[in-house]
Amino acid sequence: INYAQQFISANLQYLFINDNESLSMGNIDFTLCTWVRFDTLENQAIIGKWNTATSNREYLISYDANQFKFYGSFTGAEYVEADSGSSVSASTWHFIAAWHDSKLDTINITVDNGLSASAAFSPNGIYDGTAKFSIGETANVWFLNGQVDGVGIWKKKLPADELSFLYNSGSGRDYPFLNPQLSISTDFPNITSVGKYLKNYTLNRWRSSDLDRVSPGTLSLVLDNQNGLFLPLNTSSSL
Repeated sequence: INYAQQFISANLQYLFINDNESLSMGNIDFTLCTWVRFDTLENQAIIGKWNTATSNREYLISYDANQFKFYGSFTGAEYVEADSGSSVSASTWHFIAAWHDSKLDTINITVDNGLSASAAFSPNGIYDGTAKFSIGETANVWFLNGQVDGVGIWKKKLPADELSFLYNSGSGRDYPFLNPQLSISTDFPNITSVGKYLKNYTLNRWRSSDLDRVSPGTLSLVLDNQNGLFLPLNTSSSL
């Protein structure tokens, strides 16, 4: 966040990285997130792996037909789109999250942390092709005119609270999903000493799906949500 890349469509500017395993999806849960601010409103590609020239479509977030859309292809040629239906303004930052749900067989999109729009998708999942991952174009067309920031890709379906964390009421926030303003007394009221095992413990204002570090005051802790275990870091305490 706050390191946006400016694109000028007339100059055919875009960023890309060649196809690799980390960017290929198949039939799995995955989520794409990005911030975008358009200087002008016309059909524009934002992020994705989508080459129409060679029938090598995979996934794409775009702006077209006056709304944000999430496209997914299941053969490289055939595709489905989820239309956000939300209004878009130029010179305004918008947060877009799009995901594939491999259990429900849907593709989904939400704008500015609003209601999500869904479309039924193939049970075979996203086509695994060789298209490059691009920011700001697709197949040398639909060049973006504006700025892109905070691009993120997760091979999981982000839950609603993590999307809300990233959106941050429109101010934006970066991964990892943690709140640096934690306090022992407020957020961890049941902890009496470092190294407690806490099963099924719900924090008041924060959760994490992964192994994350929090720093309440001067005490550094690691929270393992799967095991409910707090481990001390850089302290003389031990379990």
